[in-house]
Amino acid sequence: MSWIRFDVRKIVANILLAITSIIIIITLAEIFVRIFPPKGVYSPSVYDDEIGLIIYPESKVIYNKVRYTESFTNKDGFLDVDHQQGNNRKIKVAFWGDSYVEAMQVTSKQRFFRLLPETIGKNELEYFGFGISGQGTLHSYLNYRKQSKKYDFDVVVYVFVENDLGDNILSISNNNLRPMAKLSESSPTGFEINNEYKKYNSLFFRMSRSINRHSLLANIVVQKIILLKQKGIMLKLNEEEKKMTTVAKGNAPEQNNLPSTWPAPVKEYAEKLGFNILKEWNKEVRDAGKDFIVFYVPRSEETLYSSPKDNDSWKMWLQRSCATLNIQFIDPSDSFIRERKQGVQIYDDHWTPEGHIIVAHIIEEWLTNYFKMGN
Repeated sequence: MSWIRFDVRKIVANILLAITSIIIIITLAEIFVRIFPPKGVYSPSVYDDEIGLIIYPESKVIYNKVRYTESFTNKDGFLDVDHQQGNNRKIKVAFWGDSYVEAMQVTSKQRFFRLLPETIGKNELEYFGFGISGQGTLHSYLNYRKQSKKYDFDVVVYVFVENDLGDNILSISNNNLRPMAKLSESSPTGFEINNEYKKYNSLFFRMSRSINRHSLLANIVVQKIILLKQKGIMLKLNEEEKKMTTVAKGNAPEQNNLPSTWPAPVKEYAEKLGFNILKEWNKEVRDAGKDFIVFYVPRSEETLYSSPKDNDSWKMWLQRSCATLNIQFIDPSDSFIRERKQGVQIYDDHWTPEGHIIVAHIIEEWLTNYFKMGN
């Protein structure tokens, strides 16, 4: 039977050799992608019971598209500095939104809310940035409810982006990892929240997120698989997708499609749902004795020169909604146009570093007037 024992030992040796080879290859691949990360965005994510998928707190985020940046999330899981709970007598101004507030395309010091002055007049200020890519109005509202338990905000600024209305609706965003909203006549708020996303927080999901947190290689593979499922085989995004000017096909629009191409019933549904969420958010902020502001983000530089009639965007709907709800509305379009005429590039993939400077100036001017009015 010695030949059998010899064969078993040989098989075991070959298996161990294969496992060792695989570990070495994976280790070398991990080292390579850490030194030369491919084009893309890589961030470890974790499940939050109230708002769904967020970036893991105190972790590194790599952005490698139009430029290369490395950022680190704070203890709350956002690309911002750490903040202390409690009342430090500073006026707290918080910004809520999607990737335009997250702003991983620029460094931490270049983000608009980090460029704002610490003092305006006699007022000391503290600025917060709560941005998560892919969030809609609902998620910013839910995130506000979560964070306001820890921080006593004075001014709440919602940064509205053109794909936000679609991001509220599951059938449009196809995002199963976040809460979604739907109209409800029986609810006092006019909408209800679909919490089916919670069932996806399985043990396997949590384990995969943990691996992604510690392995950039795994993060890259997962990101490419997700992109492949969503977009099919694509070498890069086309210009229409970058500028959110794609055209809806059939009865199921995508969140980035131009509003004029949405089927009328779907468009009306999204507008009514968005209005109801804004109404409830505004009510909660005002009931707390605070101020609620909406900052509009134009779809692209090209849309700045469109007449109100020809401007294919949600801007007119948003202005009417804010007027109806008595919400202060900040539109940076005129300032953007002036800067573009001076040759300043405001957009590439989101706002450029120069774009963030312009946005900071607009907000600083608004805050200066806000305090002059006795607020």
